[in-house]
Amino acid sequence: DITVIHNGLNTNVFKPTDPFELKKQLNIPNGYKVALSVAPDIMSERKGGKWVLQLAEKMKNKKIIFILVGEKYQLESTITNVICMDRINDQSMLAKMYTMADVFLLCSEKETYSMTCAEALCCGTPIVGFKCGAPETVFAEPYAKFVDYGHIQEMVDLLNEM
Repeated sequence: DITVIHNGLNTNVFKPTDPFELKKQLNIPNGYKVALSVAPDIMSERKGGKWVLQLAEKMKNKKIIFILVGEKYQLESTITNVICMDRINDQSMLAKMYTMADVFLLCSEKETYSMTCAEALCCGTPIVGFKCGAPETVFAEPYAKFVDYGHIQEMVDLLNEM
């Protein structure tokens, strides 16, 4: 018998882990929240890294660090609440990143099925993002909250609420 599991992921890997050591390695101060966004080519127009930078700018006076994973990007020196990282190929490390995050950000313009959202949820991390997925993609409240594409202030409000 052959069985196809569409968009499957390994829940032996993508599960909650201990985030404290990783926070220490990344020099994230005690009491700070972490908002994570993961995508290959994250700074491209379709993956929405620019929206994460806008969120970081609007929330620069809050105790929150934004982490972008997927492309090493040279930030302006004035941006102090953002960490940019290359793509992470080690799924165990990626699971640690998801678990460390207090919220996962989905800022893509379009997604057919967001595996990163599924991975984040398996690690116990709620989602805030743009409504960008296919109709069959359902991530329901209270685990995920979505706003219309480009409505950045509504995302700020959701992050403040969470």
